[in-house]
Amino acid sequence: DYTWEAASRISTLRPYGQPRWRLRFTPISAGLHQLKVAGVVEGRHVELAPIQIHVTESPQWPGVLEPHPNHSLLRYRRNGREFWAAAMNMRSPYDTRYDRVFPGTAWKPWNLKLYADLFQKYEQAGIKVIEVWLASWWLAPEWIPDARQNHGIGWYNQERLWFLDRLFELARQHGIYIILAIHNHGKFSLHCDKEWDRNPFYRGNGGYLTNPEEFFYSKRAWTDYERFVRYMCARYGWADNLLAWKLFTEINLTGRNGSWYKSAWVQKWHQKAALAFKKYDPLRHMVTTHWSGSYETAQRSMGLATLPELEMLTLDAYYNGNYGVERFYRLLTQTFNFQNQVNKPCIITEFGGSPWADILPHLYQGLHLALWTSFFGKLPTTPGLWWFPMVEEHNLYQEYQAINRFASGESRASLTRWHNRNPSAAFTMELVPDPSPPQKTSPKKHNFELWALYSQSRILGWIFDRSYYLGNDRFYEKPPRLQHFTLFLGDSSHGENNGTNLVPGKYRIDFWNCRTGEVINTHRFTVTGQNAQLSWELPPFTGDIAFKIVPDN
Repeated sequence: DYTWEAASRISTLRPYGQPRWRLRFTPISAGLHQLKVAGVVEGRHVELAPIQIHVTESPQWPGVLEPHPNHSLLRYRRNGREFWAAAMNMRSPYDTRYDRVFPGTAWKPWNLKLYADLFQKYEQAGIKVIEVWLASWWLAPEWIPDARQNHGIGWYNQERLWFLDRLFELARQHGIYIILAIHNHGKFSLHCDKEWDRNPFYRGNGGYLTNPEEFFYSKRAWTDYERFVRYMCARYGWADNLLAWKLFTEINLTGRNGSWYKSAWVQKWHQKAALAFKKYDPLRHMVTTHWSGSYETAQRSMGLATLPELEMLTLDAYYNGNYGVERFYRLLTQTFNFQNQVNKPCIITEFGGSPWADILPHLYQGLHLALWTSFFGKLPTTPGLWWFPMVEEHNLYQEYQAINRFASGESRASLTRWHNRNPSAAFTMELVPDPSPPQKTSPKKHNFELWALYSQSRILGWIFDRSYYLGNDRFYEKPPRLQHFTLFLGDSSHGENNGTNLVPGKYRIDFWNCRTGEVINTHRFTVTGQNAQLSWELPPFTGDIAFKIVPDN
């Protein structure tokens, strides 16, 4: 074991006690279990006496996460309840790009203490999914001898894995799920973020591969990788807060050039790797991989993206240059369509302007739109912001708290998505300005984006001002106060019948402040079955407003 100075920003481990074996066991069923331990020690076969464990039922345990069977969402395997949460990309405690992109930052390299401190705030804000990388500079178990206990292939760094043990335990205490990225692209790349010359598989470092592409088809490399998979499943397969094994980040950036990821070898390797994790993982966690840029990169390798062994996909949502938030918003909405195309959950694990960020106003507005658009677009989680220190340094937790308050208790699996840019005949929603508002308060012409999730007993809606959020020249302006607008809800396919699709009964509509997550106005009404259309004057708002129509019990 090790001792760790929890108060230290740069954590140094000190060996403590004698080496020993530990067992973590996560039973998936109640009843009597028998544990048998056998192995080889110094060439001798050793077998311990069987141990019996009686497991009682735990109604509170929801089980691990899995794809929803009928929707591109996630659910708990044991109780079938839908899972949705805000996400954050915490691949490592520090990022050299952050210093360059945010030159005024006070952020410094941290270690495990960073996660211990931030997890408390994440729990309060409703951030329940993070991504962690087994990066060469952070937690990679196998790497060249450039850090303590790094000894190359087949030697798993126990100090780094001790940190990963604690990370899973800390996350579990705060209800946080981890997407664990096994390899970042640079380890196996000769053209982007190149780390191949430091990879233990490289012949120049005592390995046996001459270029990174051989990793995907070398029989010897596969033997070593499968042994690694077996070890990782044995050590972390217990973790019910492991959301998925992520085989690669930005697989399209591996190899000697940008086309290698489309090869049959890469597809075949992913299939074998996913099956290996399923073979050795006792809880059969999901397996995924990842593409850089946006969904468009994954779309160029549909053979890989549609592999049934990859139950979910992870993507980026970066735009090139300084195109601004409008391009990001389009990427989000197009990702919804791609998710429907592959028919599996797609999580955006990286966003934040371009790969080199953007001006702060663009990042602020992009974060707000990412949270709300992903909920109404029915993504499994919110996108994970790459520049996670920004949330802490600029205290943006209220953005996450607001969407989580609104989303609390909702199940989107039973709701149909509607968007005014792609409307359906079964539902209509309009925002109309008052034709004769009081003098000096007449609203300027605004272009609104309208989203809804609806059923016969529930309607969730979100309205935002495109001219403010997507107009690149408006970010330094104070958002205008919008008032004297009427919201109309109706179903054009039913003529003068119940235009909202709501079954008869008593309802209430709550209007929500999207920045604070607070209800600012409530109206009660009755649907008799004769309503051709329902309408309410919106309370004054700035930027955007949300609403819920629910049965008034």
